[in-house]
Amino acid sequence: WGGDRFAIYTNESAESFLMVLHTVWDTADDSTEFAALYPNYPTRLYGSSGDLQANGGECWQGEADLICLYQSEQETLIVRGPALELVLALVDAIFPEE
Repeated sequence: WGGDRFAIYTNESAESFLMVLHTVWDTADDSTEFAALYPNYPTRLYGSSGDLQANGGECWQGEADLICLYQSEQETLIVRGPALELVLALVDAIFPEE
């Protein structure tokens, strides 16, 4: 791997959390392989397929939270949080549109 970073943010009063995992792979093929296989996890967890987002991600909605996956070149980003708007805002902060 080329490098990984993660962060977990909590909101104790709302009893919610936001988790971010950013992975940099050694090759674009490694990133693509991971992004092709990862959707099996949220699909099985939530029992539904993902929805493509306008910003290029794919998101799976559960009863209490959702997971979104983003992949580009040698990077993947996974964000898990309580609301789509919050997840999309975080993704935009990490990878602002150019």
